[in-house]
Amino acid sequence: MPTIELSHVSKVYGTSTLAVDDVSLTIADREFVVLIGPSGCGKSTLLRMLAGLEDVTAGDVVVDGRRVNDVHPKNRDVSMVFQNYALYPHMSVAQNIAFGLRLRRVPRAAVREKVEQVAATLGLTRYLDRPPAELSGGQRQRVALARAMVQESRIFLMDEPLSNLDAKLRSTMRSEILDLHRQLGVTTVYVTHDQVEAMTMADRVVLMRDGVVRQQGAPRDLYRHPVEQFVATFLGEPEINLLPAEVSAGTLTAPGVTTPRGWLPPGTAAATGPVVLGVRPEHVHLGGPDGGSDGDARLPAEVALVERRGDDAYVTLRADTTRLVAKVPADTPLRVGDAATARFAATRVHAFDATTGAALAG
Repeated sequence: MPTIELSHVSKVYGTSTLAVDDVSLTIADREFVVLIGPSGCGKSTLLRMLAGLEDVTAGDVVVDGRRVNDVHPKNRDVSMVFQNYALYPHMSVAQNIAFGLRLRRVPRAAVREKVEQVAATLGLTRYLDRPPAELSGGQRQRVALARAMVQESRIFLMDEPLSNLDAKLRSTMRSEILDLHRQLGVTTVYVTHDQVEAMTMADRVVLMRDGVVRQQGAPRDLYRHPVEQFVATFLGEPEINLLPAEVSAGTLTAPGVTTPRGWLPPGTAAATGPVVLGVRPEHVHLGGPDGGSDGDARLPAEVALVERRGDDAYVTLRADTTRLVAKVPADTPLRVGDAATARFAATRVHAFDATTGAALAG
């Protein structure tokens, strides 16, 4: 089964547009890897180079020890699912699913058997004679998945496959894609800009920015141990709170924040000068000025907004120019205009270099 290796891969469009910059990545057999990042970060370009749909400017794409830079897409043993499904409107569902098999001149009886098997797996049997125009978005997505499955490729490449679906259907399809990945025992490389998809589906997340891999690892590792401020802000909803601060002679000060003696987040003890503190909303606790642990930092503030979402509430606090969001139980008795004191422990705070954005080593 395939191991994918991208070695110092770069892609330049024209003479100067650098879309992917010296990316090296190894993907293990049967791993589910999610490439994520903001629009234009190079994630889809990287996927298309792996598929053979984009030429590689520099570096090597290797599958099972075989360099495939110059191998035609149809000979790479990969199946790709596109954002827009790429279904032929004049063909039936069955014809769309079978299209790749027909190109490979698979015998008609074998084609029919494979199409029927895959359709049954994905709940498409009753729709086989219908054109794509008569299907819902979720059904069209299943047809695109079926067309990939029927090829029996060892590698699945998926480029924003759920972006055109509503939130409820995306949740359903996430589960279905994961089930298929496990049942088929394939290697999957999945591109998305949606952090929920990345955090819930991936064995490993690869976060990109400006054509470069900024951090990779298990979803929880990226969330808990970001290597830079960009990673911390990209992952998490609501976004991590950022507070400017200054460290001098082993003492930290931040506008409006009262800290007990010796209060220093990990990595700041040896720092000097401006830093940026990051604290997740779930690590901000609210109460009166005398509540909480004596070891917490405190920020007296006013409630500016309360958003209740099911069992949780997101409370936006303002103190002069500082804005902070806390995630609290929905029944927390707070209203706009109330006074509240935000508290957070030093051990729950990330610290970043104010100039480079790099995380300060703890």
